[in-house]
Amino acid sequence: MDRQQLMALVLTFLMVGSMFIAGASYLFY
Repeated sequence: MDRQQLMALVLTFLMVGSMFIAGASYLFY
């Protein structure tokens, strides 16, 4: 696994994580 693939994986994980946090806060608020 090279560096560019790892960076893309981290960016995707951050986007999914932020969407999950926004959805959870929207549901529980």
